[in-house]
This record gives sequence, structure tokens and C-alpha cells, in this order.
Amino acid sequence: MPLVPRPTNSVMCALLAGALTLPLVLGGGCGSSPSGGGSGGGSATGGAASGGHGTGGAASGGTTQGSGGSPAGSGGMAQGSGGAASGGANGSGGTGGSIGSGGALGSGGSASGGTGSGSGGSASGGSGSGGQATGGSAGGGGAAGGTTGATGGAAGGSSGGCPADATFCSGFETTEFPANAKYVTYQGSNNPSAWTSSFAVDTTVFRNGKSSLRVRSKKEASPPTEAYRMLSVPAPGPAFWVHFYLRSDIELGTAERVHNQFGGAAGSADPNEPTALEFAEDRSVAFNSHDDVRRPDGYSFDKPYLLPPNTWYCIELGFDSATRHQVMYVDGTKRIDATDYPAAASIKSPFAVYNFGLRDYHGFDGAMWIDDMIVSKTRVPCPSP
Repeated sequence: MPLVPRPTNSVMCALLAGALTLPLVLGGGCGSSPSGGGSGGGSATGGAASGGHGTGGAASGGTTQGSGGSPAGSGGMAQGSGGAASGGANGSGGTGGSIGSGGALGSGGSASGGTGSGSGGSASGGSGSGGQATGGSAGGGGAAGGTTGATGGAAGGSSGGCPADATFCSGFETTEFPANAKYVTYQGSNNPSAWTSSFAVDTTVFRNGKSSLRVRSKKEASPPTEAYRMLSVPAPGPAFWVHFYLRSDIELGTAERVHNQFGGAAGSADPNEPTALEFAEDRSVAFNSHDDVRRPDGYSFDKPYLLPPNTWYCIELGFDSATRHQVMYVDGTKRIDATDYPAAASIKSPFAVYNFGLRDYHGFDGAMWIDDMIVSKTRVPCPSP
């Protein structure tokens, strides 16, 4: 009888690939070598999902490594982190449809991919070609992993608002008495319900949001009667910053009115507190400590620095009772940089509060509006001019 040559493994695989739908487990695999990317065995190139950041199915000899996909061909498991976003943790890589003997990779390429707490977010192969197996197309595995990682990175970003070290932060968006504040007059700290005699939340004039805080004018119906009408809020320490927007319907700093106080750092909420540095007008917008006045550079008693009416100004005030260094910015420009000020003898206790509103010394008859106030340890810069 003539001898019939025994079919080689590659021939058998080719025949079975067309005739069978179940995976084959052949001792030597159907690949050309243990590390090769055969047509569906050993380390089938089908398992190599370049989209998932993995190196795909470079399984040496069919060894299982990585969470990368499910069985990749009859030769073994594909290696691949399958959807490990660089911005997130390695995903499970895709439950992977098993590759039949040379067949197509199932929908398993859908990696749950980086669960994305990462700072980055973009997967190194986010668009993933998914592991083109000879004889079948890859699922979307790697791409899904990349997307998840990117989302995680975005979620880790910070948003604007109050800094973590703020002790007071308000856009005055409700008519409720501001949290952490005290309403203070010459008669002392009053019941918060009385604050509306001196202040009003105004929905017709505002810098941001839908309202601002109006320091009521003597020209209004039922005008305020208190010469000292302030809200007092805690400072985060003896050195702190105040950021807010300010507007008035009359010019601020004019020489005709001489001296009125709009705010200031102090040792307490007491109107007669000896440790006090005013943000004020005194023939200029200025600092005033017991009539020791610091005006912006280039301005003087006879040449006041003015803030014209009906315009919003961004104000930053930096206070430090320990170093006695005080600064003022208006619309992002430093206007006052006062060192060794106020006099050491005037600092009886550390700064502990910021007071704002009005102390009417010399007939201030306008209204003022305040918006987006922040009292914090760190500076919140105004936009540059």
C-alpha cells in the first residue's frame, strides 16, 4: 500500500480553521514559533490590542500574562493591559471574545479600561486598532480604556472659587445674612436681623452672578442712621488677603470729603479697636492708621488717587500685622506697597478680622456696591489690566 504523508500541523490548522468553530488546543500550536504572531495560534497577532496600551498578543509560547484579553487563539492567552489609560489604573482589558481558530475577536475588546483617577487622561493608544487578528477584526477594547482614562483626568482638575484657606467667601447671591459675619455699629454687635437697615442685596447692580451687596446711601428712602455700619468677618491669621469688587455712584478719594472708611484690618470687631488699619479715602484712596496715611505712589494730599463713579474696580488688600507690610492692588496694578507701616506702637494685638461697609466721618452720601469678596490666607489675584 502506498504511504500517505502525514499532514503537518499548519495544514491541519488550516483545514480545521475552515471547518471547526471550536478552539483547538494543539501541543505545538499553529503558530510558526512560540513567540510568533501566527494565524490564530500560539501568540496570535489577533490578541495584540495596540489600542489598549498593551503590546498585544506577544505571548511567549502561549503563556498567560496581563489582564489583557481572554484566550487569544488556541495557543494561549494574549498579553496586553488592554485599555490601560495612562491617566488611570490598568483596566481589566476587556473580557475579550475568545478567538476561534483564526476567527474574529468578539466584542470583548471593550476594555473597562483605566478607571481614571489619573492626572493625565489620554490613553497612549486611545484610538486602539484593537488587535487585528489574521482572520478577524478586533473589537473596540483599547479605545474604551483610553476614553475612561481621559475622563478620569479631567475630573481631577480643579475649578475656580474660594480657596481652601478662606475664612469668608461670598458673592452675596441670597438675601440671607452672610455666614461667619457680624453686623456691627457704634452700639456694638447687633442682631443680624437689623443689618438690612444698612445693607441690601441688590439684584440690579452686580459684577458677577445675579446680585451684589449694596452699602445703603443716605439718599435712599428710609436711609441708614448709623455712622458706623460694618460687617466684620474673621481673618485666617495676622497675615491675610482680601479680594473684592467695588463700585460707587460717586467718586471715591475726592479731596472735598476728606476722610471716610470703607473697610480695614483690625484686632477685633470693636469700632474703637486700637489695632486698626483702614482701607479708606483721605484726600485719595488710601490706607489710614490713626491719621498716618499712605497714598499710592505718585499721589499726594494735593494730587489724590481717585476711583471715578459707576465703574467696577477689582481690589486686593494684603495685610500683615507681624511684618507691618501692607499692599493694595487696583485692577491688578500694585498701588501701595507700605513697609514698616503702621507704626509698631499702634499694633497692640495681631490682626484678627476684616471689617467692611462704611464709617462715615465726613458726609459720605453715596451708595457703594461690593461683589465677590474673599478673605483668605493666600492671594486671589485680580485679572491683569
